[in-house]
Amino acid sequence: MKKGLLSGLVKASGNEHAGSIDVCKVYQTPYFVDTGNYVLNALISGDIYKGIPAGMIIQWAGGGSTGKSFMTQNCLINHIKSGKNNIGLFIETEGALIAEQILEHLTEEEASRLLLFPCRTVEEIKVQTNKILEEIKKKADEFVDARFLMNIDSIGMPASQKEKDDSTKDSAPRDMTRAQAVSSLFRTIVMDLAILHIPVNLINHQYKTMDMFSPNEESSGAKVAYSNTVTLILTKKKLKDAKKIQVGTVFTITPKKSRIVAENISKIEIYSKFKIGMDRYSGLWEFLKNHDLIKSVGNGSKGGSTITFKHNGEQWDTKDIAKMRPDEFWTKEKLDFINNKFQEYYLLQRAKDKGIDEILAEPQPEIVMDNEVEEIEASED
Repeated sequence: MKKGLLSGLVKASGNEHAGSIDVCKVYQTPYFVDTGNYVLNALISGDIYKGIPAGMIIQWAGGGSTGKSFMTQNCLINHIKSGKNNIGLFIETEGALIAEQILEHLTEEEASRLLLFPCRTVEEIKVQTNKILEEIKKKADEFVDARFLMNIDSIGMPASQKEKDDSTKDSAPRDMTRAQAVSSLFRTIVMDLAILHIPVNLINHQYKTMDMFSPNEESSGAKVAYSNTVTLILTKKKLKDAKKIQVGTVFTITPKKSRIVAENISKIEIYSKFKIGMDRYSGLWEFLKNHDLIKSVGNGSKGGSTITFKHNGEQWDTKDIAKMRPDEFWTKEKLDFINNKFQEYYLLQRAKDKGIDEILAEPQPEIVMDNEVEEIEASED
């Protein structure tokens, strides 16, 4: 087949982004946004050294106070601090953001690159997001080195414009426009996000339903199955010390939807201590223990315990580990071992065969909106 013949088809379409799959940049992944945590990177992208794929939507769902905002704000902070050209776009709809909690992690220059957009309705999110994306397209030459990360917290909270307008009336019929507004929002931005390679962390609430086969569903006035790469479900439990006193929280994160790792089977645990928060290495020990990759034997009256890595027999005393910085203990060799094991256990065979980058390069499914679900908030202990 003559190359000129095929290039003529591309030219005839008038589509500036069209081209053969090896040169079409829309579906390539030029970079990944590091979440700031190794096992979370792996759960999203299948690789502890990667993270959120550029241009993709990651949905974070769960009941009340399960760590959705905590996790996504950590992603934003890490992204801003990781490069002088990194920019955060924070669309906030709940009025619950405490700016000081983020500012204490950022310098003045870093804080200037985290932009906040308070929105009251779904329609406001749609209009403002589209205007932002259009401005980025207009000034593409000036933003050529920029790496954006958008955060929407949350899509489950904002009213529709009709609900807002009806709120001052003595009586008003039930609002039936919200589901369509949410659908319209994502229909209008999803391809621009892909073209501009802007990833999105989307927070959604999860509610109980009367459906025996799917008792927990995401809200937004509808069950949304738009073109997000991953849907993560978050739950939490208390982290207690030897005296049974709570010293933090353990977050369990399970992918409900993924094209890279096994859905509903893959899961990670990440702990956050009240005094120190969550760090890059949180969850590594839990992964090793949950998959029987280490053996721990108590040292009796001496206290502590000896940990043995089963694959190579390497032994460590927990007291010695406590004296080391995490980046000293978690060497590249240990991290590579965990990465290989994560991919062995959780990576879909299709992703193993074709490679993660090729899977991400495939065009995504079109947006689908199902019927509204009954919104009964899930309780979390």
